[in-house]
Amino acid sequence: MILAVDVGNTETHIGLFGENALVRDWRFVTKPIRTVDECAHAMADLLEQADAARTDLEGIVIGSVVPAATGSFAEVALRWVGKNPLIVGPDLVMPVKICTKVPEQVGADRIANAVAGCQWREPPLVVVDLGTATTFDVIARGARYLGGVIFPGVTTSLAELVRRTAKLTGIEICRPDRVIGTDTEECMQSGIVLGSADMIDGLLRRIWRELGEECPAIVTGGLGSSIAPLCSNVDEIDPHLTLKGLKILFDLNR
Repeated sequence: MILAVDVGNTETHIGLFGENALVRDWRFVTKPIRTVDECAHAMADLLEQADAARTDLEGIVIGSVVPAATGSFAEVALRWVGKNPLIVGPDLVMPVKICTKVPEQVGADRIANAVAGCQWREPPLVVVDLGTATTFDVIARGARYLGGVIFPGVTTSLAELVRRTAKLTGIEICRPDRVIGTDTEECMQSGIVLGSADMIDGLLRRIWRELGEECPAIVTGGLGSSIAPLCSNVDEIDPHLTLKGLKILFDLNR
């Protein structure tokens, strides 16, 4: 079995893979500072929930955008499996070519998304990840990773709006019944949810113009299932896309 660990700024998403499929996955809040013992305890609990033991693990792959947490998870992997984990970066063997100006700046999650996206569909394609940041990853013909778009995520934008206003409070991220809200909560839901969906559609159209052709788009991330159904230009939703990309990278580099 393989353990894939996607450490994001807000959430850590962990997946347990059997030979060919994802067996279980879990999401929990990423702590600013997580000790090795905390990581070990948390991962032991997750394996117990899946009726698995650490002796079942062949390896661990880590995709992290939180450097402070990377070392802790890596140390746990070394203790449990007896070998260094695979830590995702642009220097790995992968089925995509990173064609950005500075490949070292491309986040591990974006690399994993591009890799999994190319397994989902032949490029060109776009991967949209709705997390702490909303990111667009553009993969052109020939599996060339061109870069993409980064801007504040849905919940990040909402939290900052609430923080900077005196009377606005947090809301549930769900589909509003109408565009024109009749109270403050409905107005905020319309702006945050429908505005995000239309922004995704609009940016996809701009990307198509630059590529010179339309191409499919797949959405992942914690809020993908809430926002993507409202988009006109999204073809697929896969909340496990990043984990799948990590597993592919592990298999290619084991």
